[in-house]
Amino acid sequence: MQHVQDNAEESVRRVINALKDGDFVLPLDNGAQIQVSVRVDLRRRSARLDFSGTSAQLPNNFNAPSAITTAAVLYVFRTLVNDDIPLNAGCMKPLQIHLPEAAC
Repeated sequence: MQHVQDNAEESVRRVINALKDGDFVLPLDNGAQIQVSVRVDLRRRSARLDFSGTSAQLPNNFNAPSAITTAAVLYVFRTLVNDDIPLNAGCMKPLQIHLPEAAC
């Protein structure tokens, strides 16, 4: 199992090598927004995804708790991998996700 996770980690690190820093904002129909800043550390072959600036929790069911946000990040990076690898925890090792307390 360690080999499978190491292979997945390396696959995501190869994807990170091809990325550049970016800032993205998605306004939603209800006035809220999703904001993410992606910072790539090519030396460490890792990425930090910072959701600061994302709207605070809403008083309805239109929210994404940290588990959903993490799953969405994992899904995006997994789709960028151009290898047939099983989805596993190794995919997340090179990624750091920052969720502001008000957006959780």
